[in-house]
Amino acid sequence: MRTDIDFALIARRFSATTPAEGARDLGRSILRELAAGRKISPQAVAEKLGWTEARVVAVLEGSPGTEFDEYGDIVGYGLTLRETPHVCEIEGRRLYAWCALDTLMFPAWLGVAVRVTSICAADG
Repeated sequence: MRTDIDFALIARRFSATTPAEGARDLGRSILRELAAGRKISPQAVAEKLGWTEARVVAVLEGSPGTEFDEYGDIVGYGLTLRETPHVCEIEGRRLYAWCALDTLMFPAWLGVAVRVTSICAADG
């Protein structure tokens, strides 16, 4: 049995691109709002971080999975306000995730407790 797993290598292989400078701060800021059950505009993210809105938009363009509503507000970034089969309840708020792993990864990254219900894609 192999025990020398290089998790950093695995993470790099799953990452299609190198994150833009500040992407971690940007992501955490967005996820905090989503975890609180609120969408957020790129302008509000810029104000929170002390960035220009253009910088926020440029970093988000490098993150193709960002979900926007019809007003241009961010409603999904791993965690989403849109219904999926992967439910995360955070402090009584019903949120969703793009995949089962996200239901565990993002709450852990934010340091919040989560209750997860996830439907298996293979057999329901």
